[in-house]
Amino acid sequence: MERAHQSSVAQIYDARSEHYDSPFHTRIAADFVEWADLHPGDFVLDLAAGTGLVAIPAARKVGPNGRVVAVDISDGMMDVGRRKAAREGLAIEFLNHDITDLRPLDLVPLGGRGFDVITCCSALVLLKNPREAIRHWVSLLAVGGRFVVDTPCKSAMVASFLLDEVARKVDLSASPIYDPAWIVSERPLQEACEYSGLMTRLFQTGVYDQEDYSVDDGPRVFERYFDKAGLIGSTVPAAKEKSKALFLIAFQKAAGPAGMVREEVRLRVAIGTKHI
Repeated sequence: MERAHQSSVAQIYDARSEHYDSPFHTRIAADFVEWADLHPGDFVLDLAAGTGLVAIPAARKVGPNGRVVAVDISDGMMDVGRRKAAREGLAIEFLNHDITDLRPLDLVPLGGRGFDVITCCSALVLLKNPREAIRHWVSLLAVGGRFVVDTPCKSAMVASFLLDEVARKVDLSASPIYDPAWIVSERPLQEACEYSGLMTRLFQTGVYDQEDYSVDDGPRVFERYFDKAGLIGSTVPAAKEKSKALFLIAFQKAAGPAGMVREEVRLRVAIGTKHI
């Protein structure tokens, strides 16, 4: 992962680490563990493991004869995960590292056993090159092993996409922490899994969470998203005021006759199996 981008993502999650374990995130993680279809003795690699929401229940399932490695770039998230695992006496390997290049960690020594399951929950779109990351991870997967990954659907990020459109009109450049191409369509995820040699089942989940905004909420929504969007030039008052005016117009249009903008958190999930 490119260093400046990696640092930005790490800072965001360091700040969220002590309060990350919401019912919303816990529910998604529980589904990941179910989709992974874990068995006693499995070797599991959990990428962007955060506070261990997937790794900890995975360790319970694979038992003492299994292995769980949890990798994340956020020190804060890893610290929370280590404390939680220690309270349960679980032997999870928590490693602070860039998940897009795991070679320095030597997780699968030459001739060693590959992982039976690799998971990456709620993180793929944060990467600069998800396609190559998936190919790299699959190289660590044992033949017959399972890979589980997700991307959010566009319905979860309505306000963010409206702001992206406004930024282009105001000529504000940005370096978003996510890749929108992987959110608007399932095709990049499907093609990346095929490119990596996986036989893949792709599906969309139900709604994990939703939030309804009235037209009157527009100014509050703008402020909520604008300052954290990473827009170059956004500190110029005139640029922000113009952006706000355009955003409110776009927000009202999106609200339609009902006067309501709804964001629904749905996931696009890929479950792949390595055959060769």
